[in-house]
Amino acid sequence: MGIRSVDGLPGVAELDAIKPYSSFINEWHRFIESTGFEGTRPYALRHTFATLNLAYGENIKTISVILGHATPSYTLDLYVGYMPSTSAELSNRYMGRVGMDAA
Repeated sequence: MGIRSVDGLPGVAELDAIKPYSSFINEWHRFIESTGFEGTRPYALRHTFATLNLAYGENIKTISVILGHATPSYTLDLYVGYMPSTSAELSNRYMGRVGMDAA
């Protein structure tokens, strides 16, 4: 599997042969220039993938495995700021049970 340009957009597909990094980076530069993302490094795709999935509530273990991190705690340390906050929801749930409004 690898990144392949499909209709001008990056996609994951089977590769016919292993591409050298220089080929990939040349394709990457053409892609980002055509989309207006000049200066964006390929590594940004990993960060975007992780932050979007965590923001939408994906399991930290799943993200950790996909990114190839040794432990979910490592992934959590890197991306904890992008996980949705549950403190307000938790507070409202318990305050509602005791008949009080959460501030």
